[in-house]
Amino acid sequence: MMHVLVEGVTLASGLFETLLQGSDCGPPTRLPNLSVDVFIVLFYAVIVGMINWGMRLWIVLPLARRVLIVNPLYPGAQRRSSDSKAIKMSLCFMEMLFYATFSCMNYLILSRETWAWPSRLWWLEFEKKDPVTGSSVHEFMTEPLAAYFLLYAGRYLQGIISVYFEPRRKDFFQMEVHHILTFALVGLSYFWGWSRVGFAIMLLLDPADVPLHAAKICKVFFSQSQMPFYSEFLLTPFVPVPAIHAAVHWRSEMPEKQEQHVPGLYD
Repeated sequence: MMHVLVEGVTLASGLFETLLQGSDCGPPTRLPNLSVDVFIVLFYAVIVGMINWGMRLWIVLPLARRVLIVNPLYPGAQRRSSDSKAIKMSLCFMEMLFYATFSCMNYLILSRETWAWPSRLWWLEFEKKDPVTGSSVHEFMTEPLAAYFLLYAGRYLQGIISVYFEPRRKDFFQMEVHHILTFALVGLSYFWGWSRVGFAIMLLLDPADVPLHAAKICKVFFSQSQMPFYSEFLLTPFVPVPAIHAAVHWRSEMPEKQEQHVPGLYD
C-alpha cells in the first residue's frame, strides 16, 4: 500500500510541477494499471474531499454567512433563512472553484500534448499496437495526463460520497446520477485508450459549469425579480456546448482516425 501512496504523490507532484513551471509533459510511457490506479483514485478522493470540506466549512461558509447577514436584502425576520442560503452559496462556490481549477489544469496539460491539435490526432493510429506490451499506442499516456485523469476520477468519487453528508438537495438524485456516470466515463476513457478524446470532452464541458454556478450564487444572493437576466445567464454556457459536443462525436467517426503512420509521432 505504501508504494501506491508514493506513486500517487509522485504523479501529483509531477503534475503540479508541469503546471507551475510550464515544463513539457514528457514522453507517453505510462500504461493504466488497475491494481494500482484504483488505490491512487481513492487516495486522491480523500485529499480532494478534505480540501472541499475544509475550505467550505472553515472559509467559504463563514464568509457566506457574513455576506448574507449584512445584506440589506435580508433584514430582521428573514435572517433565520440566511443560514440555509449561506450553505447553498458555499456549495455552489466550491463547485464553481473546482470546475474552474480543473478547466485551467486541463487546458495547460492539453496545450503541452503533441496530439492536442489538429483533432485527427485524437484517433490517429488507434489500432497501432506496441510491439512489447501488445497495447494500443493510445493507452500510453504522459505522467501528467495520467495524474490528471486519476485526480479527476478522485474528485467525482468524493462527490458521489459527499452528497450524502451535505444538506438534502432538490436535485439529489440527478446530482448522484451525474457523478456516477461521469466517474464511469472517466474510468472507461482512461482504461480503454480513449484518453485523448476524453480529455478533449472534459475541456469542452467543465468550463461551461463555471458561469452556471456563478449564476446560482447570484440567485441565492439576489431575488429573482432583482436578477431578471438569471435565466439568460444560466442558459448562456449551454448554447454552444451541444453543437461542439456533436462535432467531437462526428470527428470521432471520420475515417481519418485510420490514417497512416505519421513519422516521428511515436518513434
